[in-house]
Amino acid sequence: MQMAEMEAYRQQTDPQPLAYYNDYYTLAGTSWGSAFSSTWYGGMYLSSYGSNDGVVTVDSSRLPGGTEVAVGDWDHSSIRTGITFPVFDDYLADQQNFTSQKQPKGKKKNLKSNQWIHGGELKEGQDGISMAVEDDVSELNINLMTSKQPKSMKLVDPNGKEHPALFKSTSIDDGVFKNAISHMASIKRPTPGEWTLKINSHTPDSYLLMNDYRTKRPFNLNKHIKQNGDLNLTYQMQSQNKIKHTTYTVTESKNPANTKKFTNQSNHSQNIQLGKPNTTYNVTIDIEGVTEKGYPFKRTIVESVKVPGPHHR
Repeated sequence: MQMAEMEAYRQQTDPQPLAYYNDYYTLAGTSWGSAFSSTWYGGMYLSSYGSNDGVVTVDSSRLPGGTEVAVGDWDHSSIRTGITFPVFDDYLADQQNFTSQKQPKGKKKNLKSNQWIHGGELKEGQDGISMAVEDDVSELNINLMTSKQPKSMKLVDPNGKEHPALFKSTSIDDGVFKNAISHMASIKRPTPGEWTLKINSHTPDSYLLMNDYRTKRPFNLNKHIKQNGDLNLTYQMQSQNKIKHTTYTVTESKNPANTKKFTNQSNHSQNIQLGKPNTTYNVTIDIEGVTEKGYPFKRTIVESVKVPGPHHR
């Protein structure tokens, strides 16, 4: 299940005359489940896109033309169990004694992100990862995953001083990152500039880093797929900051070897030619730039795109 596949499915079903012949009711959750579970990591990633249950955002759970029964403190696993039965019991009995909201048929919201995702190899001994932190960041949440427990980890601020943030390390027992080790740390009002995460490894290792920046300046991304034989995908970036460099990595979902990169210098618009109809692509967008005060920033947006076939026009 990928968002692009479901979006393509909806494009086919919504225009049908009987699409909303029946009444549809939805529930949405805002809990991420237990700490360091698979839904918890999903919730952390989706937090930049709004309230979510660790797998689906509240906005995405709403069915245009359907009725939202309630939004509650449920995660994606618990919401489908009997825990929610009392909430929709009256609907089954056709006794609608509490307020619900009919959802209008609207367009998909623009993508927004305040996260930076990065990964790679760790050398044996001490290795450093450079992290850009712009001004006006109220909090920086760091989530580092490694396959082995490092000897030590420390943060060095732009002035060269070691930051006293403490990492909380926990083994991951389920989900995509099962058997990896998660290391979490938070910095309140970090000094803007280039930070360094120094990791001392016993042996060569690999890492995945996901930083979440709490700031009032998210990046908006408009997407448009032109429905013609050229299979054009166009992105339009909107930012209060100056974007200097953007890299689009497009990978065919079922054939990762089919990967293309598109680099954009100081241009907020990018047109991408996709090669195959009826194909889902994963798109990773890496953004680099500077703020008005001259501080560097980095962001990452990840999404999936489904290219419709000729009969879906």
